[in-house]
Amino acid sequence: MNETIYVVEDDDAIRESLKGLASDAGYAVRCFRSAERFLGHAPRIDAGCALVDMRLPGMDGLQLQRRISAAGLGVRTVFITGYATIRLAVEAMQLGASGFLTKPARAEQLLAEIERCLRRGKRQRGRHEAGRAYARQLERLTPREAETANGLANGLTTRQVALALGISKRTAESHRANIMAKLYITSVATLTKMVCLAASDHQLPAHGATAGKRPPDCRP
Repeated sequence: MNETIYVVEDDDAIRESLKGLASDAGYAVRCFRSAERFLGHAPRIDAGCALVDMRLPGMDGLQLQRRISAAGLGVRTVFITGYATIRLAVEAMQLGASGFLTKPARAEQLLAEIERCLRRGKRQRGRHEAGRAYARQLERLTPREAETANGLANGLTTRQVALALGISKRTAESHRANIMAKLYITSVATLTKMVCLAASDHQLPAHGATAGKRPPDCRP
């Protein structure tokens, strides 16, 4: 296995136990005593799964998750705590955590959660790469075609796009045809996917399909 597991835990015994478990399962492991030390290593982190103690000295687990999300790090997190509450678990997941376990967790539970965490990270990276690729394709559109694409991706009909942009229906249809030809697609569903992934990854160009507009509601 080439995936790396990051253990962020201040308790020496627990940290070594988690390290041994992940190492025995074939993962590369890096250990940190605090969130601050982990973040100091962040520039070299672009994937993997972090096992994070919720109650760390200094910056706690939730604060670390906020920093990870804000920095756009590719690593996913699984929180491990001996003080679990429903509120805490919900807040962690809302902030972007991949999983939440209560100490003491069984070895099989931890390994299963690590596998889920890595799978989600892989999907996330796939969406990121797709978003970048789609953004490059959307750059082929003129500003007016981009506005038309945005309207179509947000569920407007060609007639509604024409009304919104103050152009004739025939002109809107011409823009739509040009969009399909330039992007090598044949359906609005595919266009919506392209706009959505580019927007969700914040990869749209300045005159991209959602410039100045609300991107479509697109869920994984």
